[in-house]
Amino acid sequence: MKLFLDDVRPTPVGWIPVRNADDFKSVMRSHEWDEVSLDHDLGIAHTLGLPSPEVTGYDLAVWMFDTGHLPKQKPRVHSANPAGAARMRALIDERWR
Repeated sequence: MKLFLDDVRPTPVGWIPVRNADDFKSVMRSHEWDEVSLDHDLGIAHTLGLPSPEVTGYDLAVWMFDTGHLPKQKPRVHSANPAGAARMRALIDERWR
């Protein structure tokens, strides 16, 4: 099963959508995933470039590694935020088993 975390983009065929951090954590805890693709900016404040206390895809990547709720394959990043995507990829490259 493939999980696609994004609050605005259409979900690619063959992937299961999840739109927010709480739902992401819930489904990661309840299923074993083959693949996960992560967006960085989640929520309207991030989309508008405003300061936000909202959880980011980076925060969820850290959560996955800290809790051991990892997909079978190395997580993907599909974010359009260049700095956020680079930070997420660096974390994943550093911590992937």
